[in-house]
Amino acid sequence: MKGLSPDHLGRIVREAEAGYPEEVCGAVIGRRGESDTYEIRALPNIANRAGPRGPDGSVRDARTAFLVDPVAECRLLREIEESGREIVIFYHSHPDADAYFSAMDRELALAGGREPWWPGVEYLVVSVRQGRAVAAALFAWDPLRREFADHPVPVPVPEGIGPG
Repeated sequence: MKGLSPDHLGRIVREAEAGYPEEVCGAVIGRRGESDTYEIRALPNIANRAGPRGPDGSVRDARTAFLVDPVAECRLLREIEESGREIVIFYHSHPDADAYFSAMDRELALAGGREPWWPGVEYLVVSVRQGRAVAAALFAWDPLRREFADHPVPVPVPEGIGPG
């Protein structure tokens, strides 16, 4: 998983739980393979204002989709360019849905084309049900299959909670 530490994953999971019942989104930035350089960057989901369209043409809101604030995205891209870092992982949550790569996720990752918009970037999806993260999966482009392959990721259990 490109060296994403349990601490990084835990922060993303806590963000996803705090944002419930809406989708949260963001990026992990740093120098690929150097997890000590990684930073979690939440990005504003403006789906409630902009109303993205689903693959079937339906208008979606922040409970069922994310749309990154383009101003925040431009700031992030400028920052990583100036600092020599890169986007390692894009992440978002699925409230009351499984951790899967939806048709809309795929469309955004491929920018409507046949190749990933961001080569080498992985995509983390966190399933949050009733405010608790229950599953996560990481998706990476498989050039042979020409599809995103999924890899389940163990969701960190909050301190003090464990098998009984």
